[in-house]
Amino acid sequence: MSTTTSSRNTAEALLDEACARNTTLELHYEGPNAGLIVGRTRALELCTDVILADVPVYKQGEGPIPVHRSISVHLTLNKTQYSFRSAIKTFGVRVRLNDRKDVFGIALRRPNTVTQLQRRAHYRMSLAASDPVSVDMARCCPDVPEACPIDGRVGTSSMVNLSTRGVALLIARRVLRNVKPGDRFYLTFTLPGVDDEFCMLATARHTFLVERSNSLKVGFAFVSWAGQNFDRCQAEITRFIAGLERRMLRRKR
Repeated sequence: MSTTTSSRNTAEALLDEACARNTTLELHYEGPNAGLIVGRTRALELCTDVILADVPVYKQGEGPIPVHRSISVHLTLNKTQYSFRSAIKTFGVRVRLNDRKDVFGIALRRPNTVTQLQRRAHYRMSLAASDPVSVDMARCCPDVPEACPIDGRVGTSSMVNLSTRGVALLIARRVLRNVKPGDRFYLTFTLPGVDDEFCMLATARHTFLVERSNSLKVGFAFVSWAGQNFDRCQAEITRFIAGLERRMLRRKR
């Protein structure tokens, strides 16, 4: 994953565009017990030292993120992902949504720089606001790449985000101590509202240690294999992501 850090002027232009489009922001906070807590909000207005946004929405049982605690903020503009470090400075701020409506929201500390994470032809959709998706993992057989050894099962992980080309998983280190780029696994999962079960062959691309929850966040790229109709699987995943995006847009209205 390549990263590029912007100048202050570029960061201001990016944040100004994000607010003009009411772009969705994901607020990531490493909670003391629950692991990674994710809040979803919309950028509404760029001010001198803060970004005004909606009150964050969390999954049931999670949040709120404490005031003044360090968080990472993630957003996507023009199919490019960006992130920056920030904090919630205050809750209960009145934000002007349009000429006729104000809403209660939050003030996020405005960053001096924004980091460009990657550019994707296939947008990777966060599943933070959807039903949890468990993924069973099994290592590939070293001698027969398109088969699993009898003892190849590793355990269960949680899906963080999904695209037609790959997936990110959160894996407890008691399940799997380490994953190296290039390691291959079979990933078996069912998506909400989709009848068919998926069994995808995937290659690990990058790994990030989430220290607070002692977990690995691993990005995988899907690989076609002989026992699978890869085009059909990609079409099903594309339909699922499109449906999830439509539901998110309806919630914003």
